[in-house]
Amino acid sequence: LAIIGGLAEKLKEGVRSGDPMRNMIDLDIIEKQSRNLVSLVDEMLTVSKMNAGDGKNLQYGNIAHYLEFLHSGFIELANLKEVEFTFHASVKEIHTDFSKESIRLMINNLIHFGLRRSAKGDKLIMLVRENRSEKRYVIEISGKGNSLSSKETTQMFDIFYQREIDADNRGVVNDNIVFARQMVKGMGGEFNIRRDD
Repeated sequence: LAIIGGLAEKLKEGVRSGDPMRNMIDLDIIEKQSRNLVSLVDEMLTVSKMNAGDGKNLQYGNIAHYLEFLHSGFIELANLKEVEFTFHASVKEIHTDFSKESIRLMINNLIHFGLRRSAKGDKLIMLVRENRSEKRYVIEISGKGNSLSSKETTQMFDIFYQREIDADNRGVVNDNIVFARQMVKGMGGEFNIRRDD
């Protein structure tokens, strides 16, 4: 909201000074930030519904196939960043009840986090496997390249640490990972972050 408000002020100044090109750039930025804000509000509403027990909208289906479908939607973006992004399922079919919308939001946030941390030449892998004895499945997204620091893995869910990251201008905000964690917990799952040294 602060960005949108600041740009609105700049836009007013541009109107007064008669700089139409600068005004168009500022309007484009306001439009993008507005869409981002609407998307964030939608995601927050989804998490709120999940935490209240609503919005699960479970369907029985092959989650391995659905996850592969979601992965395919990010191939072009990964290619643009020159990041190798692969998908692997330990079995072709994992039939279970799941919410497509909840899984989509969670996976999109995890993949966005992974791609934001990836640089040219890095590798990102999405893995899904079934643990039949425990009647659950595991979704893992791992990267080979710009890994998390030890400090990040232990403190990344601390709101003050997130501000520290923002202040460092590292270009990686942990809101995607925090949101994904809330989604997983709302679905009754476990969420773990690990660093392989």
